[in-house]
Amino acid sequence: MLRDMIGETAFKKGIQSYYKNYMNGSATTNNFKQEMEKAANQDLTTFFNQWLHRGGLIKIKSDWKYDSIKKQLTLTVNQIQNKNEFYSFPLDITITIPGNNQAIIKKVVVNKATEIFVFPLAKIPVTIELDPRKVLLSKIELVKTGEQ
Repeated sequence: MLRDMIGETAFKKGIQSYYKNYMNGSATTNNFKQEMEKAANQDLTTFFNQWLHRGGLIKIKSDWKYDSIKKQLTLTVNQIQNKNEFYSFPLDITITIPGNNQAIIKKVVVNKATEIFVFPLAKIPVTIELDPRKVLLSKIELVKTGEQ
């Protein structure tokens, strides 16, 4: 998940720096975090707090509907794990529409209990998949709620 979040180049740079500075020595998780933050040039406190200092996984119950008049897809993403334990994470969404050989990939950020995303779309989707590359530690349920 960290590699996906900060990118391959920053991840590789951070790993190399970590090994260079701590090989054959002692290191803490915080040392690793600092090396990755330097390489990514961003604060990773939220990521490390979510994935190292608390248990569990992301639980998503999501639904979508398509408005054929407005030509738009509305996707609602609900985090349903314990109250006040919401995760902040990037989410890839793959949308396949009829007659299109390539799926449309949307990238969004989820950081609240409920997020609503609206995408312009010429036709009703054939399929929608959340986290198609299975990057997240998660349990995801997605249902179609109808067409307007």
